[in-house]
Order: sequence, then structure tokens, then C-alpha cells
Amino acid sequence: MPTHYPAGTRRATIPVPPRARRALLAAAAVLSLSAPVRADDAPPALTGAAAWARLVGNTVSGTTPDGPYDEVFVPDGTLAIVDGDGKAGGTWHWRDPTLCTRVDGEDDEECRTVSVTGTTGAFTDAAGSRYPFEIRQGNAKNL
Repeated sequence: MPTHYPAGTRRATIPVPPRARRALLAAAAVLSLSAPVRADDAPPALTGAAAWARLVGNTVSGTTPDGPYDEVFVPDGTLAIVDGDGKAGGTWHWRDPTLCTRVDGEDDEECRTVSVTGTTGAFTDAAGSRYPFEIRQGNAKNL
């Protein structure tokens, strides 16, 4: 279908080599087939063992009602934590679908579920309280 231009105007053209034209057409075809990406299309949260696997060997930093903490979960089942009470060791084990931890010198074992999205996540205790955290690669705080 011909394009009509107002009288007295000229159509500007830019010469495009045939190889470049084919590449541009191929790129346009690929882009037209791809799904649009929206800002609210965040990756789904990992839960259970998949989420836990993202934490083992890495440092978790967050805040509880008692204040900020940093904790590293060593693959051998030990943990190290530093918080307002100082530095302590302990143990962890996975009891599907919860992570259970015991800090040295404490009688109570704490069990909570884990969810992770990217480098953030949250622990949720049996009462439903949620404690967000950030994941840092390795033993980032030299615990």
C-alpha cells in the first residue's frame, strides 16, 4: 500500500545493506514472539528444602524483636550466630518442612519454615511470626 506524503515534502530514506536488513528483521521477529516482562513478574519464592539449600553455607542477616543478628549455617550441621548477646555456636537440622536450630547453652530448639526469593527470605515460626532476612554469599561476617 503506497504511503502518501503532503505535497512539497520529501520522503527521507536511509540506505540499509541487505545483510543488516535481514538481521533487523530476524531480531524484530524474535522480539515479537517473546512474552512481555512486567515489573510484578517476580520469580516465585522457594520454600522447604529448596529454600533451605540456598542458605546452607551462606550468611543470613536479619532482625528479630531482640535486635539484629548474623548467622551462618555450616554444611556439617553446625551454626554460628552473632547478635546483641554476643557470638555463639549451635547446631541445625532439617526436619521437613522446617529448619530446627539449637544455640549452645540454650535448652529450647527453635523450628521454623523458610522461604527465599533471590537474596532475601524469611523465617516463619509456629505462631506465624515472620522474620525477614538477607542472604550474603559464604561466611560474609567471618563467624
